Amino acid sequence: MRNAPKTLFALFFCSAILLSLIFSQEKSTATTVAAAVSPDTYSATEGQQVEMTAVAQGNTPMTFQWYKKGLVDILVGTGPTYTIQNARVSDTGFYYASATNSVGVAQSNVVTLNVAPAATITNPPSFIYIEARDDIRPSSS
Repeated sequence: MRNAPKTLFALFFCSAILLSLIFSQEKSTATTVAAAVSPDTYSATEGQQVEMTAVAQGNTPMTFQWYKKGLVDILVGTGPTYTIQNARVSDTGFYYASATNSVGVAQSNVVTLNVAPAATITNPPSFIYIEARDDIRPSSS
């Protein structure tokens, strides 16, 4: 019986840790992820910068991936913000973000990007108009 106090202490200590783990797991509820992108439509002219931002709620850390929809969705970027530095007409399409945390994955709403062609001059004028002014005289050398 000489070791009884040490045994009781060890039993009490292990029980306290076990109860602590049980109660801490009941208090911490894992939050699934939810994602959204706003506004629903983005518009740009060729050459402009386009920036789309996803907002997500849930447990952190969280990672983001951006996709352009098509026959096969194409991964185009990562992070909460997707930026197209120099938009082209071929960037026109439908995009969405995917947010992932330790609990799961959520896809945002699909947004539309419209990129219009930049204005170009196809037929420049073939003449130059010069206004005659009488206050300009040739210099005499």
